[in-house]
Amino acid sequence: SSGTFTTTGTGTVEILIVGGGGGSGGCATNTDGGSGGGGGVLTGNITVVSPGEHTITVGLGGTAGSGGTSSGGNGGNGGNSAFDSFVAYGGGGGGGGYSAGKSGGSGGGEGGNYDSVGTATQTSQSPLTGYGYNGGSGSGAYAGGGGGAGGAGSGTSTGGAGIVSSISGSSITYAHGGNRSSNAGTANTGNGGDTYPTSQQPGKAGGSGIVIIRYYMSSIYDATPTGTTFVDGKYGGARSFNGSSDYISAGMMSTFGSQIGTSTVEAWVKTTNTS
Repeated sequence: SSGTFTTTGTGTVEILIVGGGGGSGGCATNTDGGSGGGGGVLTGNITVVSPGEHTITVGLGGTAGSGGTSSGGNGGNGGNSAFDSFVAYGGGGGGGGYSAGKSGGSGGGEGGNYDSVGTATQTSQSPLTGYGYNGGSGSGAYAGGGGGAGGAGSGTSTGGAGIVSSISGSSITYAHGGNRSSNAGTANTGNGGDTYPTSQQPGKAGGSGIVIIRYYMSSIYDATPTGTTFVDGKYGGARSFNGSSDYISAGMMSTFGSQIGTSTVEAWVKTTNTS
């Protein structure tokens, strides 16, 4: 949800910002609606130069377009997600049957029997890299797929690829363009809504976006080793423990600020005996 992120020190943080996915357009009689575009993506490292509160906004998924006889309703654009002044734009809504795709972070697919795709508006915002692609162009009554953060939508209602990130600790695909199927975009991924390939049926909503911030304790606090030896690690140096009396103290949990309750602490560990 939206809110604030409070820092009690300075340092470098890794960040992923994904706008809400666009909703797909509704179908007209024998004419598909276009799929929703994935939310725009910003990712990279930024430097927090002073302690304080930072505003976070998480964009909602775009609404589904209504079905109709002579034309379908357009899908709604996803909402923008932001960390302070860095903004990932919501994905474009898919065009309803006989309608153009809407522009957004990644563009929405055009509706069937129309010739105008939604274009991508996401750009890089230094030092973060931006990702977003255009929606797909349909063919006859078949609509175009929504654009994704990793590629453009196609003319066969196939959504553009998203991008895969492990910033949360799990490998997850974000900001995939909507396909020719019957699924709403998954919450907290920024995926576009699918087009529902049935005459006069409404579209599907896009998935809400997400903002993930990963920071390293070593960039703000120093830990104190007792025992241990310094060795080569997965990345840079590491500490080797004797399995009995060696340990590292990072201080009291309360010193890490108000966000510790929703944070993840992780480490690379190599064992010598797993029995």
